[in-house]
Amino acid sequence: MSKTIQIRVDDNLKTASDKLFEELGTSTNEAIKMFLKKAIRTKSIPFSISINDFNETTIEAFEEVEKIKNNNSDFEGYQSSEDLFNELGL
Repeated sequence: MSKTIQIRVDDNLKTASDKLFEELGTSTNEAIKMFLKKAIRTKSIPFSISINDFNETTIEAFEEVEKIKNNNSDFEGYQSSEDLFNELGL
């Protein structure tokens, strides 16, 4: 037996999600089912939710800044922008 869940979303959101999931070889409906199954299996929302929704690279940069500020890093720094550009091969 199955039940129906109905949700309303913006037309642009529906169109974009349909396109994305078709490219991934599935449908928006199947992706929603996957979300629900993973939520049940993990007993959680299966992705991070935060007010500051930074990506992993940004979070790593923040952590590195904190290490540098607290002198807990092997960060050597540069004496000039020319030294930095030379290091980068520019």
